[in-house]
Amino acid sequence: MPTVPSLQSDTPGRVQTPAFSGQQNIQTNVDMFGGGAAKLTGMTTKLMDAAAKVGENAFLRGQKEDDDTALLEFEMGYDAWRHDQLNNPTTGLYAKKGKLTQNETATRQAAVEAYFTKAMKAHENNPRIKNRLQNYAQAQGRSLTGEVSTYERTQMGEYRKGLFEAKVERSRENAISKITNGYAALDADETSPAGAYMNRARIEREATASMREGVRTIRENGKRQGMSKDQIDRDIENYNDTVVDGVVNNMLANGDDRHAQAFYDKHKDMVTDSKVRNKLEKSLEGGSSRGEAQRQTGAIYKDY
Repeated sequence: MPTVPSLQSDTPGRVQTPAFSGQQNIQTNVDMFGGGAAKLTGMTTKLMDAAAKVGENAFLRGQKEDDDTALLEFEMGYDAWRHDQLNNPTTGLYAKKGKLTQNETATRQAAVEAYFTKAMKAHENNPRIKNRLQNYAQAQGRSLTGEVSTYERTQMGEYRKGLFEAKVERSRENAISKITNGYAALDADETSPAGAYMNRARIEREATASMREGVRTIRENGKRQGMSKDQIDRDIENYNDTVVDGVVNNMLANGDDRHAQAFYDKHKDMVTDSKVRNKLEKSLEGGSSRGEAQRQTGAIYKDY
């Protein structure tokens, strides 16, 4: 059975209040409530810090989105400008060929620097976005300048190559013409053995000088263009082959087979292409036969 608390008191006439064990529980709860308040305060502080952090993160995220938007707009504006600089059908880089591309690298570099200087003025009071735009501008400026420089170098190289080839061709034509005409004039100038000797020697010197002019052109321009020695040597061999071939065929076409044969005999060692040599020798053989036949026919008619 449960124990009933005693109401007796050591003091006569006073009833003693029972000592419930629940008083200890109440005190304990009060102590616990006081500790819980402290904990609640700590939790509240943490929640406020977390809320502030969330707000800060939201602000930074919004700030970054604004920056990204500004950078994207900046990039799109530059992309349109760059496309026009390169592909405009009238003023664009790729509308220009050969010599017209000379100094394009310096011109376009100045243009891109001016573009970025103007475009960044709208952001000059925002160091954060300004730094990002500066990095973008520097990278894109180098990229555009590199592309323009490569194109200019290629086009100017082609232009110089064309000039070189034209100069070699002109040297070739001059040599063929001068040698052909010089030999053709020998018969008219030969009024004496001494005169014939001097005229032939002069023609040979002029022929050699004409051919050397073309060789010098090939060698000098080849070095300027960075050609290898082997390539230069091949071009010189081809030049000599075509000059000898041109002179011989011109003489044969003019019915001057004897001078054609004399020129070939003197310069045949300059012909390095066996196909050219075989073709020339067959042409000379046929030209000599026709020339001899014509001379004999002329002699027969002369006798009558």
